[in-house]
Amino acid sequence: MKTKARAVRPQKTPLQSAVIFYLIGVMLGLPLIFTDGYFNITETKSIFFHIISIILIAYTISGSSKKSPPSSEGPLQRIKQLSVSDKAMAFFCATLLVSCVLSKYSDCWLGLSSRYQGFYTVLVYTVIYFIISKNFTSAQGFLFFSVFL
Repeated sequence: MKTKARAVRPQKTPLQSAVIFYLIGVMLGLPLIFTDGYFNITETKSIFFHIISIILIAYTISGSSKKSPPSSEGPLQRIKQLSVSDKAMAFFCATLLVSCVLSKYSDCWLGLSSRYQGFYTVLVYTVIYFIISKNFTSAQGFLFFSVFL
């Protein structure tokens, strides 16, 4: 009697689990969180998003610094390995940085007090994009997001 070989599913890393908790927190938290009615809804949602994002970024940095051996690849080799969308995201963030440096308006760094969509927020978006895109395949992402649709 032949036994069927089971497909071995790769184990999730702690960082992948943290990213899943982050995505669930953002998807469930942002629509539901508000304070003082709707009077300061953008400030509340912005603060919530930044806190939960900074926690994930700090966890990623602390986890990757402990176990990653020094890479023998140079920066140019790493840039060549990036996908087109990764390069586009990095280029967008870099052009926004140049724009903010050359701007005469100080609101460009943190954004206006009612929207908070300045360079800092876009930098957080960019870092979160790279954390998520490097820890999931497209199939895993599709399955995860289809649960919420």
